[in-house]
Amino acid sequence: VVLTKAGAEFYAKQINKAFGIVNDDEQAIFGVFRQLRFKSQVASIVTEFFNLYKRDLLTTLKSKLSESELAEIINIIETKPLGITNK
Repeated sequence: VVLTKAGAEFYAKQINKAFGIVNDDEQAIFGVFRQLRFKSQVASIVTEFFNLYKRDLLTTLKSKLSESELAEIINIIETKPLGITNK
């Protein structure tokens, strides 16, 4: 299932909105990644995040989250199939 440009933009904005000045909403960020079905959808969000904010999503996550929080996101992504070619 391909994520539309609008869908990827929506998720990218949700992630960015979860970054607070003092405190981040890690659960909202985890929630975005849990909603996705495929790794290919993560790639779409990475692209849209860069298009919207001119920042790399992984670099931004590394700067905002703790190592354990980042590991949680990576774990969520790792459990997903690749995408269209993977059933």
